[in-house]
Amino acid sequence: MDRECSSSIAIVGAGTRGVSLVERIGANVSELLPGQHLGLYLIDPYPAGPGRVWRYDQPSMLQANSIAGMLTMFTDDSVVCEGPILPGPSFTEWAEAVRSGTYAIPDDPELAAELGDLGEWSYASRRLVSAYLTWAFAEIQERLPPSVTLHVIQDEAVDVADLPTGQQSVTLANHDDVVVDAVVLAVGHLDAGPTRREAALKAFAAGRDLVYIPPAYSADVDLHDIEPGDTVIIRGMGLAFVDFTAMLTEGRGGMFRDCGDGTLNYIPSGNEPVIVAGSRRGVPHHGKPNYRLTSPPPELPRFLTAEQLATRASLDYDRDIAPLVVKEIAWAYYHEYLHQQGTQPAAFEGFVARFASASWESPEMRALIAEFVPDPRDRFDFDAVARPLSDQRFEPEQLQDRVREYIRDDLSRRLDQRYAADLRVAYGVESVLEQLTTDAVLSRLDPQDVQARVDAQLISLAKKTGSGPPAARLRQLIALSEAGIVRFLGAGIWAEADEASGLFRAGSASSPETFTARALIEARLPDATVSRSADELIRSLHHRGELAEQVLTGSGGRSYARGQLVVNVADGRAISAAGTTHPRRYALGSYTTSGAQSAFIFPGRNSLVLRQNDVAARQLLTGLANQGSTADGEQAVMVSS
Repeated sequence: MDRECSSSIAIVGAGTRGVSLVERIGANVSELLPGQHLGLYLIDPYPAGPGRVWRYDQPSMLQANSIAGMLTMFTDDSVVCEGPILPGPSFTEWAEAVRSGTYAIPDDPELAAELGDLGEWSYASRRLVSAYLTWAFAEIQERLPPSVTLHVIQDEAVDVADLPTGQQSVTLANHDDVVVDAVVLAVGHLDAGPTRREAALKAFAAGRDLVYIPPAYSADVDLHDIEPGDTVIIRGMGLAFVDFTAMLTEGRGGMFRDCGDGTLNYIPSGNEPVIVAGSRRGVPHHGKPNYRLTSPPPELPRFLTAEQLATRASLDYDRDIAPLVVKEIAWAYYHEYLHQQGTQPAAFEGFVARFASASWESPEMRALIAEFVPDPRDRFDFDAVARPLSDQRFEPEQLQDRVREYIRDDLSRRLDQRYAADLRVAYGVESVLEQLTTDAVLSRLDPQDVQARVDAQLISLAKKTGSGPPAARLRQLIALSEAGIVRFLGAGIWAEADEASGLFRAGSASSPETFTARALIEARLPDATVSRSADELIRSLHHRGELAEQVLTGSGGRSYARGQLVVNVADGRAISAAGTTHPRRYALGSYTTSGAQSAFIFPGRNSLVLRQNDVAARQLLTGLANQGSTADGEQAVMVSS
């Protein structure tokens, strides 16, 4: 191969997104870059394949949040893309191959025991997922054609600069430079510097022997300073809350005993703290269902569509959007409900026609729903989903009973296909968000409505309805509550530094009870932010104006920084603060304006991640082909400072 014809790409980030992009580049390179040698440089301080989130070195009790049957790293026949489909084993297919002796896993008795019981509906440990992703990366590397050489650099990229040739110089933390023709930033969800409030809480803790844990990846957090018997306030009841609770109970020697009737007892080790937990809604996310949807999917979007939203030059959220949001989600719910009930086609079509013509909460709509859904408990109640504790006020023990009752009811519905309409709600919310987070809509909404209604409420609702924990974790939470290890604070949680006591103090809108504590944990990932990014590479490029943060400005001059990195949605190329599209820099992932919300690749679902990666791979390779030969990139790519 003539090295004078070589081209090169650096991919910063070696997790699932970056490795999947390597696979798509390898799949497309023979067609789009014939006769050239391509050097790929995969840069990440964490192991290639698992990356940071799925690295093997994390507590064994931490689990994946999707069933084993919903993970792959390879394309399949469902994926609609220009590049070739190159199938490979999904997570469960790989597990079966390991059991048959075809593949090997790390010598770990816990992993081997887990693998023996793993099925499609299992929730695997993150360490077992890590083993699959490590294998998948090796398989993807093995499949690369001879014209591609992959270099794995386990280091941190801290800057990227344009060279006079147009090439990109990637500076590493060890001060070496990697000179390439194009760069892709696949860095995943970004850590962030503290907000003013977080910095104040951290300073308060530092001077008083307290523990304050700001938003972070739960697996990265050191909990050793939380002592047995301490009271710990956890703000947030999503997936990070589930992780922290597991690490502070099971992770400290506690055990759950199966009572044989679907319930659990918790046997404490004595090393646990007392966990006081609350959130905006005061209840955990809906548990994952133990069934799959079998009815035909509804048409989404149906009422909140781009065409409907395009009829007005400016949009008022309460007038133009809120009624359609609820109607769209309700449409997804009732479509599934009526199919589950076996509604005859003629009756179903009659329902659809009347539902479409009626305004939400109109007498006609209420009469229609009452006619088709005789049991009020089966009717869609947006407030009950979005605000399950609503404005109720409870005595402390009543609140504990109410939240446990809510969790038990949620568990029973997740085990019963009859309530599959609950699961369709998540699809309705997802569709709503897809429509509302386009540039065409965001630019016509008041920025404060985007912040408070779209980002704070609807994105949170999407997580509640579609990104909850496995049912087993909710059963454990009930047991921990009954054992007095976990106490529920309720909805509308507040937490503050209490100067009088020298401790943290928290309460909620649901109960008069308040708590003081040595420790306060913010149980969530850092908010998306480019301007406050803790990543030196992103921060440097943004500071120079070479990357832009999405900022919305309203007609009255008010602005709201949504925090995401601005990219060309069509192909992922990065856009500068001046609005120019960089021909050789790309950014992919949920931290961008591309619309991707997950790095997980679901088999058989025409994965958005795979489609976006195929588009980006083909754009990259086409760009390299058009640029022609560059200066001896493979021979002099590493430059020591």
